Amino acid sequence: MQVMNLLSDLSVNSRFVKKKKNYFYLEISDYISLRAYYENVSFVINRKYTKLFQGLGSYKRGTLRKYSKDFKLKALNLLEEGLSVYRVGKILDFPHPNIYDFVRQKERGDF
Repeated sequence: MQVMNLLSDLSVNSRFVKKKKNYFYLEISDYISLRAYYENVSFVINRKYTKLFQGLGSYKRGTLRKYSKDFKLKALNLLEEGLSVYRVGKILDFPHPNIYDFVRQKERGDF
């Protein structure tokens, strides 16, 4: 729990998942949290650092200009209804990390 509290102070949403009897691993499932972990914590061990870097690069980041304002608003409305970013991406058949960009665009007033 202390690890999760420290990570939440760094804006990293995480949870522990039990794999076997006494084996737990830390799960970070959204792009923003993974990027925050990469920028603030990272790894000294090259093998782990490489996997973290590859994981960060595995998120599909398409061009946002090709999406209409209506599509972006539909995604944001689903978020406001309480759905997770991942779930909204599944519903709209759309790379969910891009939805974070929609949120930032709306905050900046870019659309």
